[in-house]
Amino acid sequence: MLGPVTGYGWQHSKMTLLRRIFRRSYVPPRIKESNQSLRGSLKQLLNFQSKVQPSTKHCANCGSLCMHLPAEFWFDGDEETFHIWLPFCPDCNPELFARMPAVN
Repeated sequence: MLGPVTGYGWQHSKMTLLRRIFRRSYVPPRIKESNQSLRGSLKQLLNFQSKVQPSTKHCANCGSLCMHLPAEFWFDGDEETFHIWLPFCPDCNPELFARMPAVN
């Protein structure tokens, strides 16, 4: 059984516990709808980007030719994955370039 928080009494500890449970488990309907809308929008973006082929891009910082890394995105609790090519600059990110496997 849960005892009182020292100096505050049983009612305070009970209310604190209820607030913690309520805060974690209850999501107001308006927020749920907003989260679903945001999730749907993100899925549309990822779906579109996963169909785009990597194109030649130059680094906005130094002007060097960018390379592309394959990346995989998914939503927690969802089995759908999205494969997207992310551009990066080997001159601005030499540590990332050094970790890439050599391509024959």
